[in-house]
Amino acid sequence: TDNIDYPFYDRVFRKALIDIYRAMGAGAPAGLFLPVTGFTSVEAENTSDSVLSIDVDGRISAGEWDEANYFRVPDAPDGVGKIYWGADENNMYFALEISSPIVETAGVYLGHEAVPAASLTPRGMDYEIENILGFPIYIEANWRRHVPDRTVIHRAAGRENWETLTGHFNVGHSEDALEFAVPLRYLGARPHRDVFVKFYVNDRMYPEDGFYSMRLPDVRTRSAAMYYIDPAGDAYGPGNYSFPQKYRDLQSNFDLRFIEVSPGIGENIITVGFSDVSLLTSPATDFFNPVLDIYIDINRRVGAGRVDMLAGRKAYTTPEDAWEYAIVVAPDHRAIYNTAGRKIGQPRVNINQFSRTVNIFVPETIIGASLENWGVIPVVLAGREDGSIVEIKSADAEEMHITGRRTASDTNIIDVILPSGHTQREILGANRRGGAVTIPALR
Repeated sequence: TDNIDYPFYDRVFRKALIDIYRAMGAGAPAGLFLPVTGFTSVEAENTSDSVLSIDVDGRISAGEWDEANYFRVPDAPDGVGKIYWGADENNMYFALEISSPIVETAGVYLGHEAVPAASLTPRGMDYEIENILGFPIYIEANWRRHVPDRTVIHRAAGRENWETLTGHFNVGHSEDALEFAVPLRYLGARPHRDVFVKFYVNDRMYPEDGFYSMRLPDVRTRSAAMYYIDPAGDAYGPGNYSFPQKYRDLQSNFDLRFIEVSPGIGENIITVGFSDVSLLTSPATDFFNPVLDIYIDINRRVGAGRVDMLAGRKAYTTPEDAWEYAIVVAPDHRAIYNTAGRKIGQPRVNINQFSRTVNIFVPETIIGASLENWGVIPVVLAGREDGSIVEIKSADAEEMHITGRRTASDTNIIDVILPSGHTQREILGANRRGGAVTIPALR
């Protein structure tokens, strides 16, 4: 038994089990992404769960990182001498001491045991045994020297697929240091949770074997009951819808970025972020306008609610996510509907041009169910100012129409926020495989 490579067989065993779960269409338990033969967290030179106060300016100031986790890179082969990391109530922070200008790319992989989707291998690497990192990888932040003022944040989408979330500009770079932040909301991590960390500089991983583990500090976090992020720039339906060139700058009005659901006093607040909200305040005169639908399930019971969406929408919820209420927000229309399609109220709506958000205030007198039981489905469609939906024509239609649809049964949903582990192309393109467009709820 002395010659058995236990870590190798551990990875083979776990990969086989994960592949079985994926073949059945299920998400693998997060525990399978961690070694069975023992926890391989590597001890850093300094470990800490202190709350940091970091100014991301590209300078490692005296005392700024003293309470952080850190380790020294042996022999500094890539021009990096020391790497730091830590957190406050909003972000995880990272810093690299740079001793020479040969750092072309750097970044970090992050995960924890409660991620909604996970990858075994880093983005861009083959799904092979030797590339398994040993923890559920969920977020990557990637920095490149030729674009030094931002990182690009990627998220695991399940089954070794990755999606680009956003370019993030909380970055500081100089000849001596690189500092950057990753918002905790992207990671979906809470206080006291152990976050797994692995760095890379150029083509080299740190630590070479295993990974670091850091416990998030005990801080007061936002009171949102639900928060989901959507990738930027994916306002193209199942992947092939295209806006005519003369209207291309309007496409960001159809691009969802996040949804947050929070409790208020006598009301619940739904905040939806967009890349642009100008068409919701100043409607287009010769083009479609965005129509935001939010479907709300209050009980997660099959048979209690409606699975087909409002008139003109060619999509359904899953049976367990059947909705009891639907909210529609358009330039000149705000309404709450019941399952009969009857308007039962009008929410107060605030559209903030600066933050590019739509804030919807839903009275508890209309929807009184606890937020803990809510499931929500936010979608954006092409419509009219009054909230009615227009048919997106096919590629040979008039020049003002969005093109790229293949059949009359194609959904006219342009963007949707989905739970991790689902892709927009897969969900919205289901009818081309003979199925109905069925959208799962966020919870």
